Amino acid sequence: MSVPPPSGGGGDGRKPPKPPQRTVIAPLPGARARPAPGPGDGDARPDQGQEQRGARPLPWAGGSGAAWEKPAPDPGVGSAPPADAWGTPPATPSPAASGGGQHAWMGSAGKEQFFPEIARPTEAGPAAARHKIPLEKALESTVTGHAVGANPFTAAAAGLLMLLGRLRSQVVDMQALPLMAHVTREIDGFEARATGRGADPHQALVAKYVLCGTADDVVQNLPGTDREVWVQYAMEARFFNRRTSGVGIFQEIEKALADPARCYDLLELMLICLQLGFEGKYRGAPGGDVDLQRIRRQIYETLRHLRRREDDDISPHWQGFAIATPHQGRRVPLWVVTSLAMALLCGSFIGMRVYLGQDAGRVADGLRGLHPDGTLTLARAATLPDLPPEPEPYVPPVFEAPGQLERIRAALAPEIEAGDLTVEMRGNFIAVTANNLVLFDSGRADLREDFLPVARRIAEVLETEPGAIRIVGHTDNVPMSGRGRFRNNQELSVARAEAVAGVIRPALSEAERVEVIGAGEDDPVADNATAEGRAQNRRVEVLIRREEASGI
Repeated sequence: MSVPPPSGGGGDGRKPPKPPQRTVIAPLPGARARPAPGPGDGDARPDQGQEQRGARPLPWAGGSGAAWEKPAPDPGVGSAPPADAWGTPPATPSPAASGGGQHAWMGSAGKEQFFPEIARPTEAGPAAARHKIPLEKALESTVTGHAVGANPFTAAAAGLLMLLGRLRSQVVDMQALPLMAHVTREIDGFEARATGRGADPHQALVAKYVLCGTADDVVQNLPGTDREVWVQYAMEARFFNRRTSGVGIFQEIEKALADPARCYDLLELMLICLQLGFEGKYRGAPGGDVDLQRIRRQIYETLRHLRRREDDDISPHWQGFAIATPHQGRRVPLWVVTSLAMALLCGSFIGMRVYLGQDAGRVADGLRGLHPDGTLTLARAATLPDLPPEPEPYVPPVFEAPGQLERIRAALAPEIEAGDLTVEMRGNFIAVTANNLVLFDSGRADLREDFLPVARRIAEVLETEPGAIRIVGHTDNVPMSGRGRFRNNQELSVARAEAVAGVIRPALSEAERVEVIGAGEDDPVADNATAEGRAQNRRVEVLIRREEASGI
């Protein structure tokens, strides 16, 4: 196959217009002979008449010899012959050596040779191929290279992923047998390492399948002399007894993208494998690179949507350190500040409590002063005509309880005679009043031991009487200091009524009959100006509704 050279040009040194190119398929005529190998050549080269079959060697295949010679331009073209692949201008062929017409430049190793033998560069040419890392050293550096990270899959497969990256970049010699043994050990222990770091067992199995397919796809497409062994004993066939990773891995990617929050770590591993060179069914397919780029972009955007990067700077350490000016002042310890704050809060609380207790007493006195003590009268200055004499005032009949008051007084006669109790009619209630001297000590709400039998006796008597029982506590008008258990007389009266109710309730068959009320100093029965009057006002009353008033 060749392109016909342009026809001769004029003498002005300009090239004439090129005719349309065409492809000619014809037997290759004889080409010029290659020179015999020199003394410094490490291997023998074929003779002129020897036929060369198979793939042509690459220019960087090593060794020394003559450079690949290209045809000289036709007469009339005013340009020098081009240099070869290494910059050395080719020698001008002789008519005898290039006999064969326009195809003579393609070589003379034999008429059946389609491509010419490309000579290797001499020692004076460019540097040889780059140095590769021996496979043994690469394996030693990755055997113990299991990283520690947040992703259990990438941490468990760190050594294998680094090795595949080096293999794909062709910085490591390709030797299938030792490489196969090492990769087998890495994949065999991957699942245990991943689950040991807390990974889901099913996702660990899928990750193992992805690693097998990636290793097969990367290694099987590397240049090497014994890679057919890997093709025969692939990792996927060894661990999963199938060879469908080219399609299966992309199916697993679609499943993981359906639930990215749960499969976040697995998607990270899949993205790394795609970046390392796994192509699967898209390798060599029309538009395969575009589809792979789309899949990688979809995985990356999904991961970034779930967890955004903390810093988008290209370099994590592009900013210098800010040197803070040392503080010259004297710092107060934190515990001192905390102690002062707590002391201030406690003092404020105690002060406000005392102030509110005193203020409440003054407000109560003001409210009581709004109500006059005597009877209200309306004074009118007017002259009235003589009126008829007033009739005798109506005296309402007194409804005496038919026996209820007498029953209660008779049952509590010993306590009444001792002066501990009084029983009297009060409106619609019968009141059993206990003297405060028998009940409590001064300023206290704890019952005396002497009153406990009296309270139980009251409960026995009221058990046989129907109706609700109301226990009302009263105090004098002496304000509380606010520093004790009770802030004011209202709280003290409620506490004393609760104490009496606590003894009466257990002795009743229906404890819910008892109701507790604290009247404080609002309902005195005597004058609070004297000590005797204040003593009478400090009392607890047990009220039960009269039978006539309750309709029984």
